[in-house]
Amino acid sequence: MRKPTLNTVRVAGLALVVLVLLVATAARSADNFLDTIMGSEEGGLAASGSPAYPQTGPGDEGLQMKVDAAKVAAAQAAYVQAYSTYINLVTQGTGTSAAIEQALTAYLKAYRDYVAAVEGAANQEADERQTCSDNKTLLTNKVIEYNLSHAAMMDVLDQSKLGVSVSCPAGGVYSGTNLTASGTIVCTLHDADHATKICEEYKMAISAKVEAYNATHTVMMDTLDMKELGLSLVCPLNWVYVGTCLTGSGTVLCTGHDTEVAKERCAANRALITERVIEYNKTNAEMMDVLDLAKLGLFLACPFNGTYSGTSLTGSGTIRCSIHAP
Repeated sequence: MRKPTLNTVRVAGLALVVLVLLVATAARSADNFLDTIMGSEEGGLAASGSPAYPQTGPGDEGLQMKVDAAKVAAAQAAYVQAYSTYINLVTQGTGTSAAIEQALTAYLKAYRDYVAAVEGAANQEADERQTCSDNKTLLTNKVIEYNLSHAAMMDVLDQSKLGVSVSCPAGGVYSGTNLTASGTIVCTLHDADHATKICEEYKMAISAKVEAYNATHTVMMDTLDMKELGLSLVCPLNWVYVGTCLTGSGTVLCTGHDTEVAKERCAANRALITERVIEYNKTNAEMMDVLDLAKLGLFLACPFNGTYSGTSLTGSGTIRCSIHAP
């Protein structure tokens, strides 16, 4: 057998280097393509090692598309493994030409499968969003028809009365409030940001009404009373508005959007009550064993209308809230 010359080895080596560079360039181009599909700022794979799922369109910036995460992750793992196998064969010099070619083919196929998985997820999300939009249009038209033909108009969405039964293909739930006025049909999944914005506007309107009421009435409103204000606003996602301590530092809250805010304020209230009980028991011979807010000079209430209580306060008892710390 003829022994390879030095020049032959150099040419073969150079060809191999060129091949690796071409593959790397193709990979970078594919990565850039994935960036466009996946909405990733850092490119390729997310920092966590899993795909950065594409974002939805304007108006729903905080919502990530619903994808088959397991399918995308499996395609990514196969691609990474195929790439590792190919690079090891090339850099360690342990593979034959046939093995290297086979590994390269497997690597490129795995990458194409990965791109296809992400593209498929994006197409699925787009189809679901369009179907959801069509459903909301149908419901809106049905509500308009119903309200034109019924004396008791529909203000809160009720599909059973409309004779239809549609649902969001991505798992969202349809709701609608204030439909006899400016309310709209929303999806809890696709319209979350829009519903939050409307909810904030409603809370501002209610707060303005409370302020105007308290400025013109001797007996001011401390606990929100929508009927007294002449309002019938309801959160677009069908949650209700509450408000306590409105003559002081209290604010109008939504029972859905403001759950964490209410929880934090309630915890702060309980901490303050606990502090006042300790002070009271240090300065009074007859200590407080059962909570009495009036004796403490406090007129606090849970933001969600829960009631505060406390027993065995001279011992190990704690301040409780009927909603947040029952």
